[in-house]
Amino acid sequence: MIYVIDTNSLNVLKNIYPDTFPSFWEHFDGLVTAGHLVSVEEVMNEVPQVIDAPHVIDWVDKHRDIFGPPSEKEMEY
Repeated sequence: MIYVIDTNSLNVLKNIYPDTFPSFWEHFDGLVTAGHLVSVEEVMNEVPQVIDAPHVIDWVDKHRDIFGPPSEKEMEY
């Protein structure tokens, strides 16, 4: 299964601190590694403007490869 995340999804993560919930972040990173977590580049661009949590901004920056351009079919939709 592939999960598509948006800015609101990432905003929720601002309350899940890596030092407090390391297993969550390990599993979340595992979704990326397995190719089960994707998003679009616009979300990556929005995050620094909308989310003020450094750990979320760092996570997005570290996983830039999951934030791709939308396909033609997605843009038509």
